[in-house]
Amino acid sequence: MVKKKFWILSVFICITANAGTSSWQHTSPYAFMGGFAEVNNTVYESTNAGIVKSNDAGQTWNLANYGSELELRGATALTIDSEGDLFAAGGPMSAQAQDQAQLMLQYMKTGTLPTPPAPLVIYELPKGQAQWLKQAITGLPTNGTIIIALAVDHVGNLFAGTLGGGFKLPQSSKQWISLPVENPSNPEIDQLLVDEFNNIYAVAGGGIFKIPNGQQSWVAVNQGLPAVSASKILVHGLAVTKDNTFYVATANGVYKLSPGEDTWTSISNGLPAWGIYMHNNHLISAGDITAIATDTSGNLYAVASGLGAYKLTSGGSQWVELPSAGFPNVPIYGLFVDTIGNIYLGAGSGTFMLSANYPL
Repeated sequence: MVKKKFWILSVFICITANAGTSSWQHTSPYAFMGGFAEVNNTVYESTNAGIVKSNDAGQTWNLANYGSELELRGATALTIDSEGDLFAAGGPMSAQAQDQAQLMLQYMKTGTLPTPPAPLVIYELPKGQAQWLKQAITGLPTNGTIIIALAVDHVGNLFAGTLGGGFKLPQSSKQWISLPVENPSNPEIDQLLVDEFNNIYAVAGGGIFKIPNGQQSWVAVNQGLPAVSASKILVHGLAVTKDNTFYVATANGVYKLSPGEDTWTSISNGLPAWGIYMHNNHLISAGDITAIATDTSGNLYAVASGLGAYKLTSGGSQWVELPSAGFPNVPIYGLFVDTIGNIYLGAGSGTFMLSANYPL
């Protein structure tokens, strides 16, 4: 890898999109790697260049790696707590760390990952401050572990998901503890989420798992979800609304788990089914729901790989396709809707944005 490429990534880059259009705009060149978050109308994203931010509803992006000791370069995970503090995981700001970013992209595309060369770091950006603060990593494995997911519960406990399972940093502690492995045959944790009642949910190799508030062990929450094998339920993403209704993206559509219920039900009317499609005069395998998100009004959004993005209005039963003009013909790993209603797609080739005034 050529050093000149890292120098180019380290300077200020600004990409501007045309505001108010009804087509998807490619607004950022940084490769998506782990998550989106929003604080005071500023959207943050974890990318192969570290943390980037947009202060103008996704029109322009620039690096947000504040602080002389901030070593985020290849930010593999990003989350926000209930107070608006950001937490991010990544590697040191060096040429080797860019290799870590490429390794993470390789994992997202192929599911395989050799040992990365860059050591692990975790940072916090308190709300309203400009200085990222380095967090404890004692207790986390140091043999090339990459953190794929982060979450903070309502009392300040920090959780991390890795290829080898989950870890917890208790509030005010400097020592991480290992959580029980939720699925010994496939222990990786790809997403973490905290619900209204402080229960912790994980998207893992075997489906959806939950640690009830105050407990330490995982409980499977998979009844009703389609299985691809005896030990694996293929889940691509998890979202929850303010009323504590859960939605999950799978290879077979979207499923819903209402409060008080224990069985997932399909809500895929209007979504394309997985299959072989003709796209740009080529036959492609498409239709997996690879990303899912909610907005502040309880509307639901989903991406069908290779085909498009869709919206389910709160309380509705039929998905509606969003404008297709400019929709990227690349794998989509992340989906986020800001408080205004702008929609963001995270891909290996950068960020794509659809402004809030799109027609349906």
